[in-house]
Amino acid sequence: MHTTVPLTNWYVITTERLEAETNNFILQMQQVAAKMKFQMAPPETRMIRRDGGADYVQAVEDIVSRNPHPRTYMSRLVPKLSGCTF
Repeated sequence: MHTTVPLTNWYVITTERLEAETNNFILQMQQVAAKMKFQMAPPETRMIRRDGGADYVQAVEDIVSRNPHPRTYMSRLVPKLSGCTF
C-alpha cells in the first residue's frame, strides 16, 4: 500500500495574460487530486507582467525570501539562477 504526503505549500508563477488559463489548470489539478484522495492545498499564485527569465527569477527570489523553509526545493536553486542571464 502506498502512502502520500499532502501538498500543503506550493507556488505557481505565471504571467498576467495567462491568469484565467492558470486558474483553470489549477482547478483541474485539484479536482484530479481529490478524486485520487490526495490532499492538495491551493497554491500561492504569483503574477508577473512579462514572460522573461529575469521576471521569473525575481518572483522565485521573492517567494523564497518570504518563506525560507529548509525543505523548499527552489531555495537551493535560486543561487544558481540569480547569476544567469536569459
